[in-house]
Amino acid sequence: MLSGHLQSIDDSLRLQQVHSDSNFSLLTIWASVLMIVFLVFSIYSMFKIDELQKQGRESLQRIDEIHLNARKKSIELEDEVKAAIENMKAAVKRQTDEFEERIKTESRNFNAQVQKYNKELQNTPQQFVELQKKMHEIMAAASFGTSAVQEPELGAQQSEKRDVK
Repeated sequence: MLSGHLQSIDDSLRLQQVHSDSNFSLLTIWASVLMIVFLVFSIYSMFKIDELQKQGRESLQRIDEIHLNARKKSIELEDEVKAAIENMKAAVKRQTDEFEERIKTESRNFNAQVQKYNKELQNTPQQFVELQKKMHEIMAAASFGTSAVQEPELGAQQSEKRDVK
């Protein structure tokens, strides 16, 4: 009986061991399946990360290209602006020089005209006195009837005055 009881305990322990081994095998299979699933997801995420990194690099390259193009355009615009400013400066200088030359020419003409008028004004009192004398002579001659001889001389002097003005 004892041996029967020992036998039944031994069978019970073997059954328990088989059951534990079965559970352990089942647990190992599930752990393997989960590990494979995690491994697949890990590999997938690595590929995704690699793809995202490639997209990031491509975006950075495009940004660098855009930056370089913008910098080139900026330099071109700066050069064009500098050239336009230099052209404007040259045009302003040329126009200023032309204007100054015109002013100098006009000033010389004006000064010559003023000098001419000053000479005429200096001669005018003498001409006026001479004209008064001739008018007195003409008046005196008119009263005597000889005015026809001296009138042509007076007409010539008056036309000279008009030419001078």
